[in-house]
Amino acid sequence: MKRKLTAILLLAALCLSVTGCGAAEKPVSDPTAAPSLPVGPTDTAAPSPTAPAETAAPGERAPSVTVQVVEREAETFDSDETVLLDYAAEQPRADVPERPEAAAAINAVLEADYCLFRDGVDDQEGVSGKEAYLTAARERYASLQNDGFADSFAPFVLQSACQVKRADDRVLSIVTDETTYLGGAHGYTGRSARNFDVHTGAVLQLEDLAQDPEAFLELCADLLWTASRGGENALIAAADGYYDGYEESLPGLLRDGNWYFGREGIVVIANPYEIAPYAAGRIELTMPYDQLRWVMKEEFFPPESKAEGEITGEILPWPMEAAYSIDDGTDGQGACVFLTADGDLEDVRLTRVTYWDYNNSFSEESTLWAASDLPAGCTVLLRTWIGDVLPTLKLSYVSAGQNREIYISQSGKDGSLVLLDGKQFLVPPLEITKMLPFAYDVDADSVQEIIDLADGEEEGYLRLTVDGEALGDVFSVDPELLHLWLTDLDFDGRAELLFSADMGSDDYVTSAWRADTLEPIRFSMETRNGRDGSETTDTADGRVLFSCGSLFLESWTYQLGTYDSLRPYELLNGSVIVPWNTEYILGAGDWAFPYNRVYLTLRRELSVTLDDGGTVIPAGTKILLLGTDGTKMRFRIDDGRTGTLLTQYVTGENSGWYIDGVRDSDCFETLPYTG
Repeated sequence: MKRKLTAILLLAALCLSVTGCGAAEKPVSDPTAAPSLPVGPTDTAAPSPTAPAETAAPGERAPSVTVQVVEREAETFDSDETVLLDYAAEQPRADVPERPEAAAAINAVLEADYCLFRDGVDDQEGVSGKEAYLTAARERYASLQNDGFADSFAPFVLQSACQVKRADDRVLSIVTDETTYLGGAHGYTGRSARNFDVHTGAVLQLEDLAQDPEAFLELCADLLWTASRGGENALIAAADGYYDGYEESLPGLLRDGNWYFGREGIVVIANPYEIAPYAAGRIELTMPYDQLRWVMKEEFFPPESKAEGEITGEILPWPMEAAYSIDDGTDGQGACVFLTADGDLEDVRLTRVTYWDYNNSFSEESTLWAASDLPAGCTVLLRTWIGDVLPTLKLSYVSAGQNREIYISQSGKDGSLVLLDGKQFLVPPLEITKMLPFAYDVDADSVQEIIDLADGEEEGYLRLTVDGEALGDVFSVDPELLHLWLTDLDFDGRAELLFSADMGSDDYVTSAWRADTLEPIRFSMETRNGRDGSETTDTADGRVLFSCGSLFLESWTYQLGTYDSLRPYELLNGSVIVPWNTEYILGAGDWAFPYNRVYLTLRRELSVTLDDGGTVIPAGTKILLLGTDGTKMRFRIDDGRTGTLLTQYVTGENSGWYIDGVRDSDCFETLPYTG
C-alpha cells in the first residue's frame, strides 16, 4: 500500500507539467464565507473580483509579483436531496507589472494545473477529475440504495486550496492542497508545490538552485534527516512515529513539485504514507537557508528586508478607489475594509483561516491575495463577509525584520474594524481539567488554594471545591466531556473559575465563580424558545468557546430549523454576565448563526422588513438566516439584500414556530430540524 500511494504521488507530480485547458469557467461566490451584513449601501459597480483595480490611488502598485485567487469554483451535487460530491477548486493568478511575459508564462502553468485537477487524466488508473468523481459517487449511492443502506452514504470529496508561501522580486512559491474522499475509512489530503522564477516565468527545478547539483542534493539529504528529528517533528521521532528505515526514503522526497521556498528555508513535503503512517499527517522538513549558504545560488536566497511600517484599516460605508481591490467571494456585496500601509511592507498576504476552539488557534486554509511589497501609502480595498464572531481572514506581513500576523474582525459593541494582533490572541485561558487537583492563589492572599472536583450529592453531578470547601454542584453526565478554566472574565488581573459540561446536545450547562469572593456569577438574558428575557440564573445553556479574548456560549437553537449558534458574553459590575449588544452587527439580538450555510426557499409570499424599505418577499425566494433574539430573525436573501422577520412560539396542541399566524413548515419548502 505504501509503495502504491507513493507511486500515485509521483505520478501526480509528473502530471502537473501538462499545459493548456481552454476558457476558464465563470467564478462563483464562496458559499463557505462567513455571513455578515453589508456595511453601507451596496455597490453594483464594485471592482471585479477577477482583477485588481486599474487605477492605483492613493499609493502605487508594487513593481513586483502579486497573486490573487481569481477563480474559486465551488459546487455541491445533490441527488434526491442527498449530497453526492463536494467539489471546490481555486485558481491563482500572478501579476508582474514590469514583466508581463513572465506573468503570462506563470499563469499558463497555473491554469494548466487548475484544469488538470478539474478535468482529470484520461489514461490514469482510478478516479480522476470532477466528472469521474461525480460518476463514482452516483454509482456508490445507487449500490447502497439497492442494498438498503443509503443512509450510510458519505459524500465524495474533491477539493483544492492554494497558499502563497513566498513572493518577492525573484521567486514565487505556491502550494496546493488537494483533498479527496472516495468512500473509504477516511479521506486524503496531498500537498504539491510550484516554484517560479519571477524574472522569466520559468518553473524552477531543484537543480536550478544549485551551484553544484550533486553536492547540493547530498547536503539536502543530510539536512532532511536532521529536520525529521528536531523542531516540530521531534515528537514524531520520540514516539517512533516514522516507518522503520524511513531515512532511506528521504532522498526520494527531493523531487520536482515536492518542495517550496519558505520564510526560514527550503521546505520539503512528506505527504501521508511516504515516511510515516496516515495518523502522523503531512510532515514538512525545513532546510534552513543559512545551512544552504555555500551550495545554493545567491539569487534564490530571500532578499534582505528593508520594510518598516504597519497596516491601518477601517470599514467604509461604500467602496473607495485603491491600489488593489480584492473581493472574497461576495460579488461586491461584502463590507468594505479599507487598509493602508503607513510604511514600507514586504511579503503581504491575505489568508483564509479556520478557528479551532479545542486549542484556541487558527489553521491556514488558502491564500486570497499576496503581494511582495506594499510601499508606504499603498491602499487595499477588501470586500468580505467579516465573521460575526470568529475571524475568517488573516493579514500577515514583514516589518522591521519580524513577521506580523493580524486577524480581521469587528467590534461586537460598535461594529468598527478590529485588527487583532496574532500574538495577543494566542494567550488562551488556562484549562485545568486534566491538571486537578490544581494549586492556584484564588483569592490573591499569596497562599495557593487547591481546586478540585468531587462527587456531587446527586447522580450526574460533580462538586467543585476549593481547599475542600464546596462551591456548588455542576451537572456532568460524562466526566470526559467537561471543562474547567481559570480565566479573567472581567479583566481585573485575577482569574475567575469557569465550568462547562459538554453533553453532546443542546443541554450544555455553564457555571462560573468569582475569584475574590468565590460567589457564583449569575448569567442573564436567557431568551431561547420564548424564555423570559429577564431571567437570571447561576447556570446558562451553552458550551464555552473563547474567541479573540472574549467569552461566547455555543448551543443549538431550534427556530425555523436547527442551528449551531453563538452568543457573546462579558462580565459587568462584578456579578452578572450579560450578552453584548450585537444589534449593529446582526440587527438581531443575542444569538448568531455563524456556521449556517443552508438557504431556505419560501413556499409562499412572506411579510418582512427589508433594510432597503421593502415589506414583502415572494414565493421562491431563497434566504439565509443570520441570527435571532428569540422573536426577531435576521436574514440575507441570495441577491445580497438583508432584512428581519418576526416569529412567534405557540404552545399547546399545535405548538411550534409561526410567522404571521402560519406554521413555519408551511412557509418554507424544507426546514433543517434535527434531533
